Amino acid sequence: MLHWEFDLGDEIIMEKHARVSCELISIKDASYKLIIVPPSLMLSCPSFNFIKQFIESGGYFRWNTP
Repeated sequence: MLHWEFDLGDEIIMEKHARVSCELISIKDASYKLIIVPPSLMLSCPSFNFIKQFIESGGYFRWNTP
């Protein structure tokens, strides 16, 4: 069995359940200091605003390019 050291996020789930507090993003019992977005062409407006709020609170963000 493989164990990955990361969780995958979904824009819809994050929009409904994620919260930003200090430098953390929290979804239920899990908290994260870093968001990594894989190569993609666009984000929804709510996702962009959420990530912006996360960065402004001190969280880390990485946008991977192809």
